[in-house]
Amino acid sequence: MLYVLDDGSIKYWDCSTRSRITSTSCLSEGLRPELLQCVPEKNIGALTLISKRRDERLASRVQFFSVEGDVINLHTSIELQGNEEIISMDWSSDGSMLVMGCTGGLIRLYDPAKTTTLTSWSVSDTTPKVAFAPDGRAVLVIDNTSRKIIEWTIDEDVNNGSGKEPILAFVYRLQPDTIASKLFKAKHVRFDASGDQFIVGCEHDAQSLLLIYQVS
Repeated sequence: MLYVLDDGSIKYWDCSTRSRITSTSCLSEGLRPELLQCVPEKNIGALTLISKRRDERLASRVQFFSVEGDVINLHTSIELQGNEEIISMDWSSDGSMLVMGCTGGLIRLYDPAKTTTLTSWSVSDTTPKVAFAPDGRAVLVIDNTSRKIIEWTIDEDVNNGSGKEPILAFVYRLQPDTIASKLFKAKHVRFDASGDQFIVGCEHDAQSLLLIYQVS
């Protein structure tokens, strides 16, 4: 199991022996860890770091790393521009791409091996939540502003870094008819292992809800 502490230390924990195997620090002065997302089958991951103080000009970074045996290796990092901050992120199952939902509604598809953004596009929600399909051929984006979950197809042109935007494949209605409250908000989205369904974690009037969708 991998986890991160407030001091920026990435810890690798062996659940079977209940002992820490190794750790490393990737924290720069003035930054604090925010999101940690890994690909267990590939032993790779990404950690976002942002400014400790909210009243400062926002600095944001994505640090990539891998685990080999009992060693955590730090690799390339992305320095985000201006006040851009990553709200959510998810890996493709083979670890070749990372999708990031950023402030302002920007969605980035990044290739860590090539250290380049393959493509980017925008949605109306300024804090979009994202998820990769298990086969790596689709990305889901939650858009609370328009009350939609949008499915985008990731084709070969996108994978090859042509800069082409993904194809809009399908739009799901986010808010059920039985819930009329304006306080309804989706917080997370994830596919199941088969890719036939996805689950959306929501908040509604201080309660937590799980919505299950069948992929069309």
